[in-house]
Amino acid sequence: MAKWSGVYLQDCHLMRKKIEEWLEREIAETDGVTDGTDDIIRGRRECAEGLLEQIKKWRKEMFNEE
Repeated sequence: MAKWSGVYLQDCHLMRKKIEEWLEREIAETDGVTDGTDDIIRGRRECAEGLLEQIKKWRKEMFNEE
């Protein structure tokens, strides 16, 4: 197993996958919520969507992934 800065590469991929799954759940769970916290929910959703898109962009740049 390759090592990078003392952290196993496999562990990095697992963590990235968990982060992406959490962001996708956050997007799904905040879809259509209207409980009086609309601004907070919208902000959480926009943040999750933006971060997920940025991760996809970085993966494409670094690994030519789609």
